[in-house]
Amino acid sequence: PISYFMGVSHNPPTLAFSASPRRGNPKDTVFNIHKTGDFVVNVVTDELVEKMVLTSGDYDSNIDEFQIAKLTPATSVIVNSPRLLEAAISMIEVGVAPDTLTLAEVDYFHIRDDLYRNGEIDISSLKPIGRLSSNMYSYTHELFSISSPKI
Repeated sequence: PISYFMGVSHNPPTLAFSASPRRGNPKDTVFNIHKTGDFVVNVVTDELVEKMVLTSGDYDSNIDEFQIAKLTPATSVIVNSPRLLEAAISMIEVGVAPDTLTLAEVDYFHIRDDLYRNGEIDISSLKPIGRLSSNMYSYTHELFSISSPKI
């Protein structure tokens, strides 16, 4: 990694993506976004965290991280960029990317059937991983809900 994403709007669904340079040059991810104009963000869950770390190696651009981590690329709708078959959620982004910060409207969600209930994603079943800093990650197993004040 040393890449980050976060939701910045829900209508339309929009993500911010940032990738730190590698050896003073843009990472392959940034290069590929500029080249294709699209990308896919896959949500990492407990069972994928070790494979995610495998894909973060400082590999040459001709190395396929899907093969390194024994992960399965899958066809995405709308874009040519592959999504991760093993991912519970994949978000498809279409648009031209600025240098290292990309704001992209989510055009389509692939969501595993068992995670979508009553029009919402069941976060307790998803168990996403959170990236903190450097090599630090967090589990999101203890959840709570708090409502905004009604004004």
